[in-house]
Amino acid sequence: MKYIVSFSGGIGSFVAAAMTITKHGPENTELVFCDTLIEDPDLYRFLDDAEKVLDIPILRLKDGRNPWEVFRDKRFIGNSRVAPCSVTLKRDVFERHVTANFKVLPTPNATIVLGIDWTEQHRLDRAKVNWNPWPVEAPLCEPPLRTPSAIQVADKKISGRVQD
Repeated sequence: MKYIVSFSGGIGSFVAAAMTITKHGPENTELVFCDTLIEDPDLYRFLDDAEKVLDIPILRLKDGRNPWEVFRDKRFIGNSRVAPCSVTLKRDVFERHVTANFKVLPTPNATIVLGIDWTEQHRLDRAKVNWNPWPVEAPLCEPPLRTPSAIQVADKKISGRVQD
């Protein structure tokens, strides 16, 4: 079984990646970052640092367009209520990668791993429905439950892997 971590570059996905590597091994873990091509330069620095700390490469995928190009192509005026860019530039790119490289039948040979925490259980529930038949895990939704501030404290103590 391969564990495919949707690696956003945020602390949640970093800690989820570290926990997945610790639990299942680096050979069974794949980190995938979907690039919108307009991220802050510090995010790209963080990706480089995360690869060193986690000792595993991050697969960097992209649609090839930035959000402004997606707005133009979809004839859509960007706003904060609808997220066509997130769907087009992240979720669709990630889904194409998973479906092209992993099989579902007779049983899925990969699990999707998300960096959402227990305060976002509704997002995990929705992801499980949307990703069916692929299994979905969110290590930060499992006991022991951590607050966002505790995750940040843990991040400062990381020496290659997250320790519980």
